[in-house]
Amino acid sequence: MSIIAPEPTTTNPVIATLAEYADRYQLDHGGSHLRTVLLAALIADEYQVAPGEACDLARDGAFDDRVRWAGREADRLMGEARRAWYAEGQVSR
Repeated sequence: MSIIAPEPTTTNPVIATLAEYADRYQLDHGGSHLRTVLLAALIADEYQVAPGEACDLARDGAFDDRVRWAGREADRLMGEARRAWYAEGQVSR
């Protein structure tokens, strides 16, 4: 299945908060799950997928175009959060 990825337009403050939290604490024990949660939230928000389906896709659907898009968007959002964090002088994690 080929889905055309939408342009990055995430302005949802809940998703932005998840992205920042995932970026800050991804190296903590179990932190990799934070990125998966962010993927699920992005998929549910962008593609209007039910929460359970979004969670399943985020966890097990690595080859699904929606998950690939969510991964790129998560990386972009986490990068923005990281740059903002560093700009505030919060350089130690």
